[in-house]
Amino acid sequence: MLDRQPAGVELEGATSEGVADSYRSSQGQRSTGYGTGRALRARPRIPADVSPPERRAAFNLLNMMRFQEAYQKKNGRYGSFKETLPISVPSGNSLQNAGYKFELTVESDGFKIVATPTNLAGLRPLLGDDSGFVRFADE
Repeated sequence: MLDRQPAGVELEGATSEGVADSYRSSQGQRSTGYGTGRALRARPRIPADVSPPERRAAFNLLNMMRFQEAYQKKNGRYGSFKETLPISVPSGNSLQNAGYKFELTVESDGFKIVATPTNLAGLRPLLGDDSGFVRFADE
């Protein structure tokens, strides 16, 4: 359940160079004197260069973050994995799935989930939080 790609999550987004190019030139488009004449795309929720095993962990993070947000809206605070996830969790703030160990830190005004690879070489640690975006933990 946590490994599934959440609805509405784009895997590829506009590159920063592509956005910059659209601002540099308005050829063939009506110029307003600033900006671009076309709509900008939303920032991707996960990094574009994640490998397939990392993508599974990123989907886990996105789903965990979604459950945290729903719990916060209902209860006015963020909760432990036991409180927020619709699966059996042996420990309140730690679980293993998709080759990663997920550790949750809850604060009064936010949360952070760090995903650390358990035994697969070459995988990078990931981080998800109340911002709604997943990023590499070492950046």
